[in-house]
Amino acid sequence: MHWMSALMANHPEIQKKVFAEIDSVCNGRMVSNDDQAALPYTNAVIKEVMRLYPVVPLMVPYATSKASSVTLNSSTGKTYQIPKGTQVLVNHYAMARNPELWDEPDKFDPERFMCKEKEVELKAADAPRDPAAKCLKFIPMGTGRRACAGYALAKVELFLQAAMLLQCFEWSPPPGQDKIELKEKFGIAVSPVDFEINARFRTESGVSLGDKAS
Repeated sequence: MHWMSALMANHPEIQKKVFAEIDSVCNGRMVSNDDQAALPYTNAVIKEVMRLYPVVPLMVPYATSKASSVTLNSSTGKTYQIPKGTQVLVNHYAMARNPELWDEPDKFDPERFMCKEKEVELKAADAPRDPAAKCLKFIPMGTGRRACAGYALAKVELFLQAAMLLQCFEWSPPPGQDKIELKEKFGIAVSPVDFEINARFRTESGVSLGDKAS
């Protein structure tokens, strides 16, 4: 949510598209989880934030339970041998910014998940032959049997938090700044360095927070 609010402040044209979509669907009421399927652009924004700034860029460490081999899907077809007991780190950050996998990978562009990458979800294949295996370039919540155990809950929470913050507030840089500078702060998870941001309540959304205070 920190990354998202800053990116929205830096990209007002994208923010306006989200406002228009949420307002047209919700028509003055608070957004709910039942609206998720009807808000594809809002979902695309969430995916694009998680692609550009994955919270756990090196994923959770794995270890091989037996000797394995990995063949690169490239013209060289080079194969790597991985001994049993080897610790394996998946560099999701590099995958999500690889120009061979993504068009203009360093650009914040939710439209990619509305068009070319429309089928890509937050969690990829559950099995090697799963049709979603083609989406393994985007795995912010893991994949297969070792995927995030709380995926179903996290998907709902991410959507509700993001949609409500975008429905109720307009985000902008503080006075005197054209853009918010985004720098990473490393810890258990990667979060942005503290920054200042303006949040203006969107009266035009038709939502009243007064009734929600209790």
